[in-house]
Amino acid sequence: MRIHYWKRNAALLLACASVAMTAGCGGADKGQSGQAAADPAAGASKSIDTSPVTLTLFLDMTFGPEDNVNKLIIEPVKKKYPHIMLEVIKRAKGSMLTDLVAQGKTPDLIYNWSGELPAYKELDLLYDLTPLAKTAQVDLNRFDPATLESIRLASGGTALHALPFEVSGLAMFYNKDLFDKFGVAYPKDGMTWDQTVELGKKLSRVEDGKPYRGLSADVVDRLAQSLSLTSLDGKSERASVNNDGWKKIFDLAKTIWSLPNNKPEKLNDTGQKTFLIDKTLALAPTNNILYGSAQYLHPSTGLNWDVVQYPSFKEQPNVFGYVITHVFAITKTSKHKEQAMQVLDVLTSPDVQRTSVRWQARLTPLKDPELQKQLGADVDYLKDKHLTAFLMSKPSAPVVYSRYEGTATGITRKKFAEYFDGKDVNTALREAEEEINAEIAKLKQK
Repeated sequence: MRIHYWKRNAALLLACASVAMTAGCGGADKGQSGQAAADPAAGASKSIDTSPVTLTLFLDMTFGPEDNVNKLIIEPVKKKYPHIMLEVIKRAKGSMLTDLVAQGKTPDLIYNWSGELPAYKELDLLYDLTPLAKTAQVDLNRFDPATLESIRLASGGTALHALPFEVSGLAMFYNKDLFDKFGVAYPKDGMTWDQTVELGKKLSRVEDGKPYRGLSADVVDRLAQSLSLTSLDGKSERASVNNDGWKKIFDLAKTIWSLPNNKPEKLNDTGQKTFLIDKTLALAPTNNILYGSAQYLHPSTGLNWDVVQYPSFKEQPNVFGYVITHVFAITKTSKHKEQAMQVLDVLTSPDVQRTSVRWQARLTPLKDPELQKQLGADVDYLKDKHLTAFLMSKPSAPVVYSRYEGTATGITRKKFAEYFDGKDVNTALREAEEEINAEIAKLKQK
């Protein structure tokens, strides 16, 4: 599915392309060649072409409803650089990234989460953005250093292959009506997992024939993020689950789901449906669902909720999962890398990030503490919510991802289910290790 946002403004775009890049549509005078003169005062290292150009942007994960794409991507770019036209391609059957590459239609820009960068590296699509940042005068110091480090590590090296647009934070949502119904005090910031389990016990019950679950464990790999655990070592691409860390995660998840009346219909369930739609889950420690699930969090649904700090392990208080970013990458094959970098500069600018934070309640990768505190400020029903809970924890150590992490995670989840159903934990983890290594070996031979 291709969406053209620029056709109706073609005349304006062509007109703007003929003027300078610092006024109205763009700035300094340019000659017949279409090259804008470098601005010595701005310290530009070279000129960047301001001729009309069309860039393709592939959304390899959902960006939200159409108004999200327009307000946070299309409109800001068109305002700052009228000569740059964006053609958005959404992930769909027949238009997956591999399809586009095979058809010789590799996009200029890709949006996804940082954990997919190893897969793009395998396709030889990644490009180091550091030189482009200098050319386009993109100040990388505006980002939280942890977000840039997570991107570098995600692709297994020191090169910066993408810029962060959003950080996926963690917090614990809770249903206030269920706490009131059962006369239990609301959760607090700074709780350990042990304290959270004890609280969950008080809310897991059957009332008038209706079951209520006290606490979700989310998926086991989400729990594991707090200990910087992955199923696969990103450097060696060998399994990394047969260890004390994963044993601790398996034990905690089993403890949570073994509480009386607390087992979900399906293991490794995030609990979000039970919390948001069924309204029968009291505590839901999970990722930021403020914008992705806004239709369920709206007061009109009758869900009376709030949020507190994500639980932590007692030996590392106030630590949540490792940094996960949603990123924009420029492909190695793009013929318009400098213009693509200008697009990334706009999308990660303080102005666009302010809209993202205030209007969409997305967590920003920028290190500006005042901007971070404005989370959801333009959403009326969020104004009385304790959203600073998302900002109270520090991330665990960053990890290196493998392109096979998703495959390994599937095996880890399967082995957790077997452990929950009675298999010895040491056996389950040993088998997980063996099966992961065997499966990865097969994939590498293809």
